[in-house]
Amino acid sequence: MHHHHLDDIDIEKNIRGVDSRLLVDHKAALIKQLILKPLERIPTHQVPVEVTFFVLEGEGYITIDNHRYEVRPHSIVTCPKNKIMEVEAKNNRFTFLNIKTPGFKPQK
Repeated sequence: MHHHHLDDIDIEKNIRGVDSRLLVDHKAALIKQLILKPLERIPTHQVPVEVTFFVLEGEGYITIDNHRYEVRPHSIVTCPKNKIMEVEAKNNRFTFLNIKTPGFKPQK
């Protein structure tokens, strides 16, 4: 069992160059907090697992297979595996949990 506070977890760049914090990493789930700067964008990509987005702060857009969702704190968007996705911050800091189930580590 572990107990952490989000602010105590180091921020690192993820594979796409976005600030992130690794919260959970095991075979059942990979959970990261992603932190986008104003107008920052995670380009179009896909992964072979389910992805759930839970917005913590700010506003932005999450696009899944050409369906663009305008999101704000406490919005939840789910993405089936192998679907095309993209994320974009509005003119604000935009943070969200990125939950991959089962756990998955992208190849560089």
